[in-house]
Amino acid sequence: MVSKLVEAVAFWRYAQDNGESAFRAAYGRFIGNTYSKDYLQVSGEAQKAMERAFGTGNPQFNFEWRWPNGRLPGRWKKKVSDPRGELYIRDGSGTVEPFRLGNPLTSQVNSIPGDPNRTTPADADAELEKLKAGGCRPWLLAIKLVGETSTLHARAYLQNPPVGLEDRGLHRLPESVRQAILSLPKNVAGGGVIMESKRVRNPALVDRIKKSLAIQPNVLLTGPPGVGKTVALEDLQAEFDAPVTFDPDVTEWEWGDVASSTHRFESVVFHPSYQYENFVAGLRPKSGTGVALELAAKAGPLLSLAQWARSGDRYALLTIDEFNRGAAAAIFGDTLALLDKDKREAAFQSGAKIQRPFPEDTMSVTPEYADASGETKIPDRISLPLNLHIVAAMNSSDRSIAPLDAAMRRRFAIIHVGPDYAALAAKLSIQQPDRSQQFAAATTPLTAWTPNDTAELAVRLLMALNERILAIQGQDHLLGHSLLWNISLSSLQESLKSLAEHMDAQVINSLRHNFNDEDETLAAVLNIPGPDAPAPAKHLCGRWVNPPTSVKDFASPRLAIDSIGEMALVDDIAAVLLAILGQ
Repeated sequence: MVSKLVEAVAFWRYAQDNGESAFRAAYGRFIGNTYSKDYLQVSGEAQKAMERAFGTGNPQFNFEWRWPNGRLPGRWKKKVSDPRGELYIRDGSGTVEPFRLGNPLTSQVNSIPGDPNRTTPADADAELEKLKAGGCRPWLLAIKLVGETSTLHARAYLQNPPVGLEDRGLHRLPESVRQAILSLPKNVAGGGVIMESKRVRNPALVDRIKKSLAIQPNVLLTGPPGVGKTVALEDLQAEFDAPVTFDPDVTEWEWGDVASSTHRFESVVFHPSYQYENFVAGLRPKSGTGVALELAAKAGPLLSLAQWARSGDRYALLTIDEFNRGAAAAIFGDTLALLDKDKREAAFQSGAKIQRPFPEDTMSVTPEYADASGETKIPDRISLPLNLHIVAAMNSSDRSIAPLDAAMRRRFAIIHVGPDYAALAAKLSIQQPDRSQQFAAATTPLTAWTPNDTAELAVRLLMALNERILAIQGQDHLLGHSLLWNISLSSLQESLKSLAEHMDAQVINSLRHNFNDEDETLAAVLNIPGPDAPAPAKHLCGRWVNPPTSVKDFASPRLAIDSIGEMALVDDIAAVLLAILGQ
């Protein structure tokens, strides 16, 4: 096998000082409570990260543990009764071998010294105390690789490896993983997870961005909230980060050094207080000068990345989120004249140049932004290299923000990003529905439904609502697929309840904001008949309330929205959701 990018690493202390430990789960199951568990607990942020790594909202799924010359069925179970998950490490009489005690001097698999074959709780306790007294402080690792959707690689490492076992020490791990392990609070029994290389969650959009960058160094993603613009920025950043890889056949880790990498990224978020001085260059107080106040010219992220990327074999990425939340033209200032492709500096063109900000002062970048020759001083006349890519994202539906300056817009290749129904369907483990065909489950009894029918209903609801919004407001106000991204599909009842709650909190609240004081328009989008229509014979998510008699000459009926998620019967929930769909 070859090295693959590491997506996530989960880790647990093998023997905690307070007696609660993964040791008890790995050693074996005895009669009684002491050694009754056969799983590792995962809680809090670690549980959320585990679910993100596997990309599933299902409360239970099967996978396979692997280690050199060994494998074992595994299972993840998300508990309903409390906020913990259970990662099973035993199957019948078998245990994930790297998590067991053994003789590390004669085994490639076992890293934790001890005897796993003593068969009473008292003997197991004695082995645990011996392990603690030895001071090697083992850690268990579950390694998730990019592209492996149903596999975890099991390993164990020693915080204080004894003589002869130095190759099993934590120092053999990438620094980011090692620091995450050592930073786990002592009172956390549920372990931790660090996300390393990120899976590209929307490869089609990322490919569109890359193709645009090959033509134009500046790209602007525009579209309504929740369609994946920020996710695309994060995916691009991951490709510019120093990667961590792992070869499970030889237990070999490799990781890049940011200082020696040929790729680098920075990310910023524009907001009303963000200024040219934050982004390009500004005056900042010097530290340690011994005087009351002394200012020095400091480069912002734009000039810092430009200095670093001046070498032809270096590539830099600057991502800007919430691009229209700040005064973008003012933030770029005079560097706006350097953004065009034909104004960029490259081996085949000198590029346009402008006077550096604060030319009377020396301006240098910090050493990590030095160019390939090690130069940190920024020239008096500056340019932007062609291999500095700028990718920005903005919400097109925010009516409180003025449109972008025309001069700014024309310097960016604009990609409109809309709702991705295929991505939502894939996340919910179904095929994208054909909108031209009716929802088949609508004509069957609810008792015949499955969670997959709820998933299909969710996608169809988003498609139907967006068809109506497109006709009324246009594409800038469509609902993003992320609004229904995290629906639980554990059972039919739970899935309908979860969909109803997401409709209340995410979808309908967004619509009420978009159509504030436009009751009839909101009613049309939600498929609610007007106030003069006959009383409907079916459940609806809203109702018209007539004004009090005292003001009836001055007021019109108002639309009152009812909570779908608070309905007691799933039959009523299903009826309301089908009414919104129009079936």
